[in-house]
Amino acid sequence: MYENCYGPIQTSSLTAELVARRREKITIDALEDLVTYLRGAREERKAIITITDGWLLYGPSSRLGNIVAPPPQIGINPGTGKPQIVDRNTPNGIPTSDCNRT
Repeated sequence: MYENCYGPIQTSSLTAELVARRREKITIDALEDLVTYLRGAREERKAIITITDGWLLYGPSSRLGNIVAPPPQIGINPGTGKPQIVDRNTPNGIPTSDCNRT
């Protein structure tokens, strides 16, 4: 979905960073869940060994704080004459609100 919203990962550094941050979060969450699960297992010593090629831990980024979806447009429903939110989509057909959801 990041590639559909922000461009191909090969050409967009933003897409590459968002994908890497998402993978980092999923991995760390899985390790935390494993520790929580093992805590409830039998009372004995346990070890978790994680083998990686290295780990880049991302910190806060002011660059990512500026990525927000534009506010929705308000239009008139031709059938009812009442105001309604007009769904603006990205060129790839994904609602802009979905691009900023985590």
